[in-house]
Amino acid sequence: GSAMGKIIGAITSLSSAVVFFLQGYVDIPAAMALSLGFAIGGWMGARTAAKAGNKYIKVLLVVVVLCSVAKLLFDYFSS
Repeated sequence: GSAMGKIIGAITSLSSAVVFFLQGYVDIPAAMALSLGFAIGGWMGARTAAKAGNKYIKVLLVVVVLCSVAKLLFDYFSS
């Protein structure tokens, strides 16, 4: 089920990354910065979710989605 899907996804992602790297399409400093940001964000997100609980996470998700929609609408109507 879920574990097998994660393994297949990891293999697919890793093989894609290797192909792009070998073809020279990977900006190493940017990839390192993104990796660090994802790691820190994942760690902080997991800690926050464990401490704050489901209600906080649901409210936060709604706020983020509404802000994203507002930005998309602003960008669409201002151009």
